[in-house]
Amino acid sequence: MNGLKIAVAALAGAALCLAALIAGFPRLALLITGPVVSNDEMNQNVVLFLISTPLSVVIGALIGGVLMRRRLQKKRN
Repeated sequence: MNGLKIAVAALAGAALCLAALIAGFPRLALLITGPVVSNDEMNQNVVLFLISTPLSVVIGALIGGVLMRRRLQKKRN
């Protein structure tokens, strides 16, 4: 049962982190690549999105899983 709780928390953490990335991506892309004037800047935005999306999902899943694991250990003690 604890494994299921940790998995659900990891899934929720991944979803929240992905939602935060999607919400903040226009600002992040503007900060890193600047305004889109040509096709090169658009390609940089695509690469930025393709790199940051899986990275944010993995980080969110790790944070959610670790926090739930710590919470379950505190309940046990």
